[in-house]
Parts: sequence; C-alpha cells; structure tokens
Amino acid sequence: YYTGYNPSISSGANLLLKRSSILHMDLGGGLYYFYTGNTSSTCFPYAGIAAQHLNRPRFNYTDKENFMSIKYLFHGGILFYTEGKWSLTPTMMISKQSNTWEWMPGVKAACPFASDGIFSVGTAYRIRDAINALTAITYRKLKFGFSYDISVTGAGSGLKKPNSMEFSITCIGVDKDML
Repeated sequence: YYTGYNPSISSGANLLLKRSSILHMDLGGGLYYFYTGNTSSTCFPYAGIAAQHLNRPRFNYTDKENFMSIKYLFHGGILFYTEGKWSLTPTMMISKQSNTWEWMPGVKAACPFASDGIFSVGTAYRIRDAINALTAITYRKLKFGFSYDISVTGAGSGLKKPNSMEFSITCIGVDKDML
C-alpha cells in the first residue's frame, strides 16, 4: 500500500515557522450613499463603493515576498419598512480582487426593541461558495454582530468542513459627545 508520502521531501513547515506574526499597515476607503427621502417614504435605496489594500501591503509567510492585490467592492440594497415597523432589506455585494470575482445576494429583516434597539437576522449566498447566516443587535450607536458561513463547495472533502464564524462590534457614527 503506497500513500505517496515521502518523509525526505520538505513540507515547507520550517519556512512557515520562521515568522510567528506579521504587522503591516493596510489602507482602504470608500463612499456610501443612503437615500433618506421624505418622512412618509417606506423605501430607502442605498449604495456604496470601496477599495481595500490600497497600499498593497506585503505578506511573507515563507521566503517568497508577496503583495496583497487591491480589492474593489460595490454593495447596495433597498430598505423597505412594513406597517409594524419591521424592515426588510434585499442586498447585493460584488467584489473583485486580482482575477477573482465574488457575488453575494442576500436579505435581512429587522425589528425595533426597547427604545433604542434593533434586532436583525438575515442570510446571504456567496455564489458557489457558502451560505451566510447573520444576526445583530444594535443599541444606540453600537452594533454587536455574529455571522456563520456554511460551506457549500467540495473544498474540504475528506477534511473538516471549512465553515467559519465572525463576531463584530461596530460604532455607528461618532457624535462630539462621544469623544
């Protein structure tokens, strides 16, 4: 029985262990537009564009020097309010980095609670890659989020599923009283 394993061939692990951490500045920026319309409107479209890794930071886990490619993003959606103060938001995000495109349609529902809170839940589909489930609680100017990606690709066959989770804390706007 032959597995193809040859202990005399380097795995490259020794190169990976040369550095235990990497620290580089990574710059990005973008623009965001949200139509507020008049107070009687129940439909609010929004769109944004962004670019990440503008300074093309270096990353070297091995002896070979690599640079991150600039990533361009476009996202948009329409926030619809219902009679009971619930909102429903279909969304779309498109990104491009090097020769890789990513398309991610989704939908989110939200409802207010207490006097200053919003609870939201949603899902998105990263085409040919993963289903994303998300939930968040927004209270005043802080948003606490959790998302979980469920892989739908064959990647990881025979291995543990390459699912992932993410926690986030977002500060929404900054008032001069907060400084």
